[in-house]
Amino acid sequence: MKSFFKLLEKTAGPIGLITATAGAILDFLAPLGNYIYVLAAILLVLTVLSAICSKNNLMLQKVKNSTAFAPDFIKNELVELWQPDGVAFWKKGLFQVLTFLTALTFGAGVYAKVNPKGFLATKIDSVASLQTNLGLIDFKLGNISVKQDKIIEVLEKADKKIDLVKKETSDNPRKELSNMGISWTQESFYAAVESGDFVVVELFAAGGMNLAAQSWCCSHHSLLSLMISKKINNLEKVLTIFDRYGFDIRQKFITYGFTDEKASIIWIAIDNNNLDVIRYLVVKKSLDVNKVDSDNNVDLFYTAATESDVNLETLRLLASYQSNNDSKVKAKNALLFKKNELESCYKQEICKSSNCSQICGDDWKYKDKLQFLVEN
Repeated sequence: MKSFFKLLEKTAGPIGLITATAGAILDFLAPLGNYIYVLAAILLVLTVLSAICSKNNLMLQKVKNSTAFAPDFIKNELVELWQPDGVAFWKKGLFQVLTFLTALTFGAGVYAKVNPKGFLATKIDSVASLQTNLGLIDFKLGNISVKQDKIIEVLEKADKKIDLVKKETSDNPRKELSNMGISWTQESFYAAVESGDFVVVELFAAGGMNLAAQSWCCSHHSLLSLMISKKINNLEKVLTIFDRYGFDIRQKFITYGFTDEKASIIWIAIDNNNLDVIRYLVVKKSLDVNKVDSDNNVDLFYTAATESDVNLETLRLLASYQSNNDSKVKAKNALLFKKNELESCYKQEICKSSNCSQICGDDWKYKDKLQFLVEN
């Protein structure tokens, strides 16, 4: 116990004085918190070296040699400091001081993260003023300002590039397509529609792609009627995009079956049983299926009912929009007449030995349609 108090008496005072002084200095340097961590790392290395050297005879000899011409009181102190006298290294004064300084320095670095000015500066105005006068705060803020300036510069450059891209896209969509490696052709447009790439579709719309032009692959189809007949997915989205660029939904289009005349888009959709396009035209574009198709002077519902290519599902959809009862009655009577005509043909003697469909013609799938009209 006596040895403990003796050790405490010898070490507590010097260590306390050193750590208190170092603590005040480190607290004052809190604005340079990142550099305090570096100092702590250096002290840690010195602490480890002191533990090694305090038990190393070779180091002892080097200390003696290096102090050969020093005054006796310095020589004696240094020799005593490194003397391998059997005392544990952690009892050595240098090791203890370095250990306390390392811990204190690291703690100061951690505290600097929480309180960038330091404890003393937050409590004493004169200390804070001295920090400012010495440039510690300005140094830190200067670094932050430089970093912010660089970030702002990068963002401004990015904004300029984005503005250039937007300007090029809006002013010259064909050039933008070219930059993307996409040629200005119907085939490229068709591929974009098929893949659902609506960014590219919009560039084609903005650039003036003509949906009414004769398609590249079929002389009897316009570009739009070709896509309707193929029942490409999301075609109504394509029409919505083109509508924003002034596309005339009521113009005529080349389509299969009309060699001398062109057909309206609503009839093309009906004839190809494209229900999505029919819904878009009736619901979104308010095309009236009750009116006679002015392009071809045909009653849409009546023609759909009697046309062999139009299926029952399409007829049901049209009936949900149909308010003209005259067209329904006329269509039903036409199918009844066809039914009687076919039944009369089948009864003829010639049908017993030949293919009736070649003689009497196709039944136009009229049976399901007729039953639907009779029930509704």
